[in-house]
Amino acid sequence: MNNEEHTLELADLKNANKSAMLAAGVVLGEALSRDRIAIFMLDAVDKVVLMDSLSVKILTVPKVSDEDLDKLGDDRAIEIMTRELRSEGEILSYLERRKVRANG
Repeated sequence: MNNEEHTLELADLKNANKSAMLAAGVVLGEALSRDRIAIFMLDAVDKVVLMDSLSVKILTVPKVSDEDLDKLGDDRAIEIMTRELRSEGEILSYLERRKVRANG
């Protein structure tokens, strides 16, 4: 992970070096805000590198839990599941489970 001021090494993270941890957190936050994904890797000499988000192929995405979806309105829950690329069957199955839980 390089910027003009700091090169982060694996040993810094393993030893919980506070400035290294802070730097990693800032870079992680910026990357997630920008790309919604952050991939850190080590180079051959154990320096931490933030990979370009286009350098990896995403095979799965994290799914919002039923518990968290239940806290949202129907339309918002459906919007999120659609964004997660869930099938129509998965969405309908969730909505049925939600209805059963609501009627307890």
